[in-house]
Amino acid sequence: MKQICFAALISLFVVSCDKLDCEEHSVVDECTKSAGFAPVEPKITVSQGIYGTVQFKLGNCMPTAGPGRSDCRTCPVKRKVQIYNYSLITDAVRSMNSTVFFERLNTKLIAETESDANGFFQVTLQPGTYTMVVVEDGKLYANSGDGQGGINPFTVVTGIRNVDMRIDYKAVY
Repeated sequence: MKQICFAALISLFVVSCDKLDCEEHSVVDECTKSAGFAPVEPKITVSQGIYGTVQFKLGNCMPTAGPGRSDCRTCPVKRKVQIYNYSLITDAVRSMNSTVFFERLNTKLIAETESDANGFFQVTLQPGTYTMVVVEDGKLYANSGDGQGGINPFTVVTGIRNVDMRIDYKAVY
């Protein structure tokens, strides 16, 4: 009887996956099927603001992994990109004590766009300092700061600027 219960428990564990694991598999599939990054320069149509690519990085990205030991991959992904007025950690509602996922930012949403299948996006923006996040599983994701509490900040002066967004919570460094 114990063996049957144990076998049933194992099979339940094998055939089920929690939401995060399922997403990981879809990201892996998405990354595997990806054709890679395409040149972005021909796609740029904005004359004032930013352009860039949304990149998903996953796997063992340790520089000491050695040849043939790293399974680190970076691939372009389609995601919603949101630009807010410059936001501080104190302007954010964290998601379950995470340092990279947020429920919301309590600052003004300035622009929203979606990257294409090659990760490319562009947004017209006036000169200023902003915060960029991507929507990942219904949460806002940003993995960098400016050392003064700013969440993934960037500054636009005049003309256009390249600002890439790297999603790397599935990567190990």
